[in-house]
Amino acid sequence: MKPVGGPHSAAIDAMLDGAMSPEERAAFERRAATDDGLRAELALQARIDERLGVLMSVPEMPSVVATLPARRASIFPVWTRVAAALLLVGIGAWLVTVGPLKLGTPESTVAANVVLTRLENNGFEPVWVCENDAQFAKYTRETLGVEFFVRAPATVQLVGWSYADGVLGDAAPVLLARSEGEELIVVMDRARNDRVVRVDESSGLKVHRAELNGLVLYEISRGCAPVIVNNIVVK
Repeated sequence: MKPVGGPHSAAIDAMLDGAMSPEERAAFERRAATDDGLRAELALQARIDERLGVLMSVPEMPSVVATLPARRASIFPVWTRVAAALLLVGIGAWLVTVGPLKLGTPESTVAANVVLTRLENNGFEPVWVCENDAQFAKYTRETLGVEFFVRAPATVQLVGWSYADGVLGDAAPVLLARSEGEELIVVMDRARNDRVVRVDESSGLKVHRAELNGLVLYEISRGCAPVIVNNIVVK
């Protein structure tokens, strides 16, 4: 079965059907290690195959976690594959809204909404405040190894910096901000410390993920679109 409408459908289908040469498969695995969109499609296809196994009462097919499957068998009629895809399309859409699925990446031990609540309970007071773009860039260079600043729209106020454990790495920098009066945070760290960042469903918060020159940034807010990670300027 082909992945549902993804840009990598042909490549994923060829890999799962064992139609790739060893060289092509090695190139595919290297790409999957760095391409979040490709890994998300691959994960969704694996979920579809697993669900098909349950629906058709056949032995469970291996799920994709950290390694790519060697081969899948084409044992299902077309109509059953289409039906299963439709059943799972809602799941796939949900996965996309919270950010690309990163295979093998551990989940954060602390929900990001807990960090935001803690900061709000402490008056949303930062540990460090940058007075201008130059100070901001100096801080990010010294803390994260990449010089950048935020060209925020007029409706956004950059409050300052704090830190958090358990979301990404230890003492990961946290940027405090307000957008139209709503408080939000951006937790950021080097990509090697990436985690599947989560929020409790009851919090009403959303997670917006971005990558920048070897860094990962997670904007936690109530907005449907990010206002910080899409306004970053690298020096």
